[in-house]
Amino acid sequence: MNASRLTLAAATAWLCTCTTASALAQGPSSDQDLAGSASGEPGFAELGNQIDGRPQSWWSIDGYLRTRGEWLNNLDLDRGLDPAGKPLYVVPPSAPGAQSLRHADLRLRTDATVRTPRGGGAVVVRLDWLDGLALGSAPNAAPTAATGQLPPASLATVRRAYGMIALPFGALALGRMNGHWGLGMVSHGGDGLDSDYGDAADRLAFVTPLVGHLWAISYDWSSTGPAAARPGIGGTAAARSIDLDPSDDVRSVTFAVLKWRDALTHQRRRQAGKTTLEYGVFGSRRWQDRDAPATWASSVPPAELGSAAWMRRDLDVLAGDCWLRVSGPWGRVEAEAFGLTGAYQQASLIPGVQLRDPIELRQLGAALQSRLGSEQEGLSFGLDAGAASGDPGPGWGSFAAATARAGQPGVFRAAQIDAPRDNMLSELHFAADYRVDRILFREILGAVADAAYVRPHIRYTVAELGAGQLVADLALIQSWAIQASTTPGGQTNLGFEVDPTLTYRSRDGIDAALAWASFVPGSAFDNPGSGAPGSAMTARAAHLARLTLRWRF
Repeated sequence: MNASRLTLAAATAWLCTCTTASALAQGPSSDQDLAGSASGEPGFAELGNQIDGRPQSWWSIDGYLRTRGEWLNNLDLDRGLDPAGKPLYVVPPSAPGAQSLRHADLRLRTDATVRTPRGGGAVVVRLDWLDGLALGSAPNAAPTAATGQLPPASLATVRRAYGMIALPFGALALGRMNGHWGLGMVSHGGDGLDSDYGDAADRLAFVTPLVGHLWAISYDWSSTGPAAARPGIGGTAAARSIDLDPSDDVRSVTFAVLKWRDALTHQRRRQAGKTTLEYGVFGSRRWQDRDAPATWASSVPPAELGSAAWMRRDLDVLAGDCWLRVSGPWGRVEAEAFGLTGAYQQASLIPGVQLRDPIELRQLGAALQSRLGSEQEGLSFGLDAGAASGDPGPGWGSFAAATARAGQPGVFRAAQIDAPRDNMLSELHFAADYRVDRILFREILGAVADAAYVRPHIRYTVAELGAGQLVADLALIQSWAIQASTTPGGQTNLGFEVDPTLTYRSRDGIDAALAWASFVPGSAFDNPGSGAPGSAMTARAAHLARLTLRWRF
């Protein structure tokens, strides 16, 4: 039985459950830059700010235009092919031995808020126009004769669209909302200036202030399964659809409580020399009774489904997270810890075929960020660290393809369950927008997964230039695998990375960052080969350069 798709579903179950507790815990961060691992902007906590009754414009719009150009060198690490015949990273098909790749992309982000006349309600919409559009893609003629580019198939990505209303005893929100929590370790809203994705949830949520804390409860439509179009006038298909079977819905409920301060309060307390303590916790449950795997494992159209397509799943997952931040004029220390437990009582993907044992889920993760010193004095430094639990199965499963199977030693991506021999899934991966480095976790692995890292860093204001500042950053990252059996080389040392950055921040809203990265792979990425003399290959260093320009409005 191919349970590979359950690997992906199980590895992301913790992410979907925890996103039900939206960005309650986000406050100001000193790490908002064009190239670093910036925390998210305030998410669900902005609910009170939008409809607190204070005089505000009835509408507002802001955002940015961002362009990025990058050069990537030797990201396959010159280690040859894995046992499945695949390189570690994409290589040019016309010259597999070539070392360099180039890319440039574009995004226009708009955040719009429209408020009711008395300020008791608001609608918030985030659109990413031409999101991730590769410059030069889709020429309007043969490449040598092109005079322009065709419009993209999707002009805009709707990241958020929700409404809020003030009640006498709290606030109610409904729609597709920001999914950020805490540091963004396992649920990141994508508010960082170099973010690419962003977690969101279709949610009904209620939040109320009580005894100095924010208390929230939410219900998520995590998945409603296959749907059918409703008939329109004259038998034509209508724009609306209907859920074919409520029993296959994935439902999530979350309860959260936190102590949180807005940016203005932080600024006043820093100026007064005070230290601020903030914290939050949430508990979440996700469950599913039945499933129709043919609709997502093999894309069978709903019209072709029969009653036999639905099968018992009995998914039940519990997740919890705690977040803590201490900040003041001296700097900031912030930490987050996450845990998940649960099971698929029936993990089969083939209707009529029943597996004897359930698939167990046990995943843990933690992260620390710190920045000490005063940016007003031009110098700050800190130490970041984190770890995500791993699974002993060969390869990383978090970003394996839906059709992936359990792999043999030496593979890079593979399913992490292999029923009935291996029924435990313990690999956790951090949110893809949680930036730690630029090559290993961001490009090669896709996120922190089955790994631990330490990241000392320093920031120095080089000069005041016109309407802005020139700032230099340097981060050093050492990483290890949690499970040696995961890595292609069968070792835990993932490698060492150096990430310097030079950033110009303008008060006029124009920013630029030039970032470099050099990754020296550890023995975990060596290729042992077939065992024949001369077949082993040592992984070699990779490099990256990225120029980011951003216009804020």
